[in-house]
Amino acid sequence: MDMILSELDRWGCDVTGAMNRCFGDTDFYLRWVKEFAVDPGFERLDRELEQMKYKEAFRTAHGLKGDAGMLGLTPLLLAICEIVVDLRHEPSPRLGKDYEAVKKEYETFVNILRNNRE
Repeated sequence: MDMILSELDRWGCDVTGAMNRCFGDTDFYLRWVKEFAVDPGFERLDRELEQMKYKEAFRTAHGLKGDAGMLGLTPLLLAICEIVVDLRHEPSPRLGKDYEAVKKEYETFVNILRNNRE
């Protein structure tokens, strides 16, 4: 368990803040982190963007942003925040580039979990 926390911390996550929100319960925090890694919202966001369903994509991204924030997944959170801004009114010209950043950070997150299975 400590390896995952260390890797998340090295990646730039606010593990301390997230653990405080979880009342110091490492098992609970890690279960939540692992569930978030397979959140269907990531696939849904990809599909909605591909289909240019921007209002739906905004809602999906906003939900993912909340969870990433609660979990202290700062690099992923910051990337998702850009997507939320890009989608808030009309799709921004930066949407494609910003979404690539989300996918990159999500991949890093999943790889941290994959490389530290316990």
